[in-house]
Amino acid sequence: MVEFLISIASLFLILISTLTGVLTLRAQVKKPKGKHAIGRHRKK
Repeated sequence: MVEFLISIASLFLILISTLTGVLTLRAQVKKPKGKHAIGRHRKK
């Protein structure tokens, strides 16, 4: 039972870390692109 719980906990932690990493990467990619697009539109 203990080993089973540990495996579930490790998998959960990996899922959380991957999800947070993806979200942070998306935020970093989206922010500059959005700013540039807004800047271009305003200039035009």
